Amino acid sequence: MTESINQIIGQRIRGKRLLLGWTQKELAKRLNISYQQLQKYERGQNNININMIHALSAAINEPIAYFFQELGEQKAIKTANRIEDSPIFLDDEYRDMLGMVRLYKQLTPTMQHQIKELMRAFLNSKT
Repeated sequence: MTESINQIIGQRIRGKRLLLGWTQKELAKRLNISYQQLQKYERGQNNININMIHALSAAINEPIAYFFQELGEQKAIKTANRIEDSPIFLDDEYRDMLGMVRLYKQLTPTMQHQIKELMRAFLNSKT
């Protein structure tokens, strides 16, 4: 593994923060830390102790295990990070897309499946 555990946890923090639509300042305030400290956690520059992981877990409404799950999602998180760092992040279309993802994540699995089927039907009708 080329990445440290701090980097992996940091990527999960950042990915979830972006999905929630929060700035670093917003999440840092919830954690009662500076945004600079949060930035160091997200970059994997500082060790994250168990107390902070517990606070993060409560703040983002995820179980502690979320930070240690299998790393299959890492590719998606890295892609999201690269997109955010690019000029497209400032684009309204990208913001709309992020908003749609946030809404989608709030749906039940059945509703998510129905939305996917609806999108496929729209795409098939274009041909």
